[in-house]
Amino acid sequence: EQEVDKEDITSAELWFSTARALFSTKSFPHKFPERSSFEGFVFPSDVEWCHATFENEFDSKKSTFYGRVALSHCLFKRAANFKDCQFNGEVAIDNSTFTKTLHFQHAIFHDEINFKNSKILSQSFFRYATFHKHSTFNEVIFKEKAVFTKSTFEGKASFQKTVFYKRAGFRDTYFLSNMCTS
Repeated sequence: EQEVDKEDITSAELWFSTARALFSTKSFPHKFPERSSFEGFVFPSDVEWCHATFENEFDSKKSTFYGRVALSHCLFKRAANFKDCQFNGEVAIDNSTFTKTLHFQHAIFHDEINFKNSKILSQSFFRYATFHKHSTFNEVIFKEKAVFTKSTFEGKASFQKTVFYKRAGFRDTYFLSNMCTS
């Protein structure tokens, strides 16, 4: 094993393409100045980023998450891409800010998603997403257009105290259970 200087890690560009690894994301640095790419990555256990700042693009499209995913108090300064991702465990996104486009097109959430007290300051796309269990979007601010077109909510969907400043698109979206919006 080789000792790695933390300074080297925080200034490196992260690229993980169709790789598999066992690691704890709790040991990651809190600031990512370069592009972070986890495209096609398989996360075999829980993923947790707390108080992390992603200065550049965050790309995790076509990734599979087997454990719980927690993004708490994170700041994404560029686009965050979760297109075509499979989330097998609970997803918890709280007190986080997305300043550029947020992509969740074709994402599949097999367990609950709890998106709360967060800000999405640019466009967000959940087009063709599938939510198998309870989906909570509470106290979320969508500053630009939010597109949920052709998505499916199989479990209860909650949008309590959520604000859509611009157009919210739910055309051809299926709500197969209860929906709460007050």
